[in-house]
Amino acid sequence: MLNLSVDEILNFSNRLLEDYNVDPGAFNAALSPYSLQNMGFLDFAEKFLVGTGVKDAVVIVPASKHYSLPKGAAILGLGASNMHTVPLDAYGRMDVVELEAAIDEYIATKHPIISIVSVFGTTEEGNVDSLTEMVRLRDQKYRPANVDFVLHADCAWGGYFASLLWDNLDDPEDTPLPPLPMSDYVIAQYQHLKHTDTITVDPHKTGYLPYPAGALCYRNMAMRSLIAFEAPYINSDGASTEEELILGTYGIEGSKPGAAAAGVYLSHAAIRPTRQGYGKILGRTLYNCKVFHWKLLEYSEKETDFVVVPTPKLELESIPLLQKLSGKTPQSIINESTDEAFDMLRQTGSDLNILTYAFNYKVNGVLNQNLDEVNAFNKKIYDRSGVEPTLLIMNNSLTLNKTQESTAKTCQVSVYDEWSPLEEVIVGVVENARLPQIDPSVRGVDFPELADDDIPTGKFSDRVIAETQEDLANLVATLQELDVKVRRPEITNHSNHFSTPNWSSSGHYNYCPRDLFLALGNQIIETPSPSRSRYFEMDAYKKIFLEYFHSGSRWIAAPKPMLIDELFTNPNSKKNGLLNSEIAFDAANILRLGKDILYQVSDSGNQLGGQWLQSVLGNDYRVHQCINVYLGKHIDTTFTVVRPGLVVINPERVNQDNLPTLFHDWDKIWCPEPVDIGYEGSPLSSIWIAMNFLMVNPELAIVDQRQVSLIKELEKRRVNVIGLQLRHARTLGGGFHCVTNDVRRAGSREDYFN
Repeated sequence: MLNLSVDEILNFSNRLLEDYNVDPGAFNAALSPYSLQNMGFLDFAEKFLVGTGVKDAVVIVPASKHYSLPKGAAILGLGASNMHTVPLDAYGRMDVVELEAAIDEYIATKHPIISIVSVFGTTEEGNVDSLTEMVRLRDQKYRPANVDFVLHADCAWGGYFASLLWDNLDDPEDTPLPPLPMSDYVIAQYQHLKHTDTITVDPHKTGYLPYPAGALCYRNMAMRSLIAFEAPYINSDGASTEEELILGTYGIEGSKPGAAAAGVYLSHAAIRPTRQGYGKILGRTLYNCKVFHWKLLEYSEKETDFVVVPTPKLELESIPLLQKLSGKTPQSIINESTDEAFDMLRQTGSDLNILTYAFNYKVNGVLNQNLDEVNAFNKKIYDRSGVEPTLLIMNNSLTLNKTQESTAKTCQVSVYDEWSPLEEVIVGVVENARLPQIDPSVRGVDFPELADDDIPTGKFSDRVIAETQEDLANLVATLQELDVKVRRPEITNHSNHFSTPNWSSSGHYNYCPRDLFLALGNQIIETPSPSRSRYFEMDAYKKIFLEYFHSGSRWIAAPKPMLIDELFTNPNSKKNGLLNSEIAFDAANILRLGKDILYQVSDSGNQLGGQWLQSVLGNDYRVHQCINVYLGKHIDTTFTVVRPGLVVINPERVNQDNLPTLFHDWDKIWCPEPVDIGYEGSPLSSIWIAMNFLMVNPELAIVDQRQVSLIKELEKRRVNVIGLQLRHARTLGGGFHCVTNDVRRAGSREDYFN
């Protein structure tokens, strides 16, 4: 009987009752004294196994087993020595050859095999064992030889990934619908789950449900009777309760609260375990894991000072094909699901969404061979990039009063640098854009090198407006495709004239939101622009800012400048175009570098403005005034920060003598000669608008597609580029960095220079 199939053993009772009309009560009374549950292993073995040559029963598990499996063996009294651990293969999965050898050995030595466990989502690597091979061995080799065992699938981590296999729970299909980020190998394993005897799933893992609930699934429900114990005070009226709902009788825990299970049920009702529900969530995590693996492979190929090796298998041969995906958005890659590069992305890397990797460094081109030093090197990387656990939560009260409620909400404004993953951005509009009437601020800020007769005024051409509308719409669509939330200012009439007691002017545009407010930390700071024509431009953003304020963000404004003529010096002077008679600066004079702020002193920002900013920010930030580097308008055609340690620099304006100290130790891309994109009339920007690009994350930039040399330099530094165009960036005075203002990025305030 030790080698009979699971179903045959479980069906004994039914056959006796149905074929021979044996009384159930009499049968149970006769069998109960001899059941393993009552006798225990020792008495059972002594009475039935002594002299038979049958040895201890075993459970076979992979070396990647979860610690709960040996814990379960201890609870059952099997003993740790009777849990056989099978080594892993090169892919970090149970080695099928070793498994077959172990089964053969136990059969030859008369050790009954209780169960073989396959893991779907190993704890360290997220790998999936070869269930297809286990089923093949059982059905084609061992069952014909009258040897059987239970197949158990430990899907505690990976169970919810089955949602990627079907669209409709009522009619699940074995054949998954493309596109899928899972490899063909992994899909085949999930399709074979129906051939297992038991499956366990943990909703609190990739189900993302914070409830102490779990699922134990039986192919044959009769199996649960093997651990059944009745409790007379529970479900006494058995006739009124469905058999499937009597849980306490069949679980080790006995009676238990149902709130956690109800929570899982309600969560599944909201987010269905289908491709449209959990499939969307887990599909994205799989995609991100695959791309991360690809980038680690590129590091291993290109780096000269160190290597990074993703486990369990290095697949450098896949890099050339994967590089075809560079610069494409996730959606465009998935849309091209029949492409061989997409298929390579699917087939390589981790089986699910866990990726393990390690670094090692080189000395004179030779890899370090000391394992202790390798471990120490990785520990330093972990300590630098990891999050240090604290007891702050335990030491603080979580009770909120009414004054705390607003700050307890999720702030929509959260940004500390120029490169962290972009989540929300404001993109400008070009409708009704025009050039204002001539005044000292126009002469000093916008056209310091032109005589009055050469300074243009009035509306931009219809062609400029129409083509820029198209370009901005394309930018918005691209950002949205990258899962970035996009906001737009209100369209306003800039032809209206307005005045203060000291001067009058007309409006300009809402094309460059970067210029007039600074998003930093959880606050919006309206900056005191020195341009009279932009005095009321912030009105177009008030509704957005009010929403941010209600979300818990801080909203402040610098002192409104008077902008009298005396603020502006002779535009032909080589000195700074703004005196320090009052606070005046554009937000586009600023770069955010974590705890450090680089502030450019120029025609669009005076030293007093930098001092005011430091006084407002206090000790949380260090404001560094950048003097005598570039006296024109804004900083983002002089320096563009790619990520910590890498900056693009304008070689026409910057040299080793005036390079800001912050950038001395950084890697530098000296911007290649730009392609002149042309302009109408008198341009508001120079050719260096070419280096005015937007970082979507540290490895993805939106760059003018015509700047091929710059794009190549970025790609050499492993920065993927999405090439777009702003055909009238010089005419209107704004590239991709200017026409956007990032209000939320995923980063935090880091100290990159201390």
